[in-house]
Amino acid sequence: MAERRYEPALAAFLNSTLGRLQMLNQRAFTLSYTRIKPVAVRRLRVPPPRSPAIAPLADAFQELKGKELAQGRGSSHCPVRTRLDMLVAKALGFDESTLHDLRRRIAAEPTVSQ
Repeated sequence: MAERRYEPALAAFLNSTLGRLQMLNQRAFTLSYTRIKPVAVRRLRVPPPRSPAIAPLADAFQELKGKELAQGRGSSHCPVRTRLDMLVAKALGFDESTLHDLRRRIAAEPTVSQ
């Protein structure tokens, strides 16, 4: 049962501001699209499978799955991203206002938002 909860928990985490920030730091540009190399994926810091954060992160995925996450400049005020960051912050013990500030900064970064 725990394994089935880990994949949705990772999906929630990686789509949060914390996950996006790490992936942006590891990205590699190739022609006209961005991709993450396998070696970079192994460097991402994610909650381990037995972390107490997994259950609330999996619940966050279940709550928000199927809802559209705004990209680019729109991500700073996206209600789905805001809710996801709130749930991730609660699950991991982060300050929600810190994630809000990071989300705003990522959206304002020209190399990310254009």
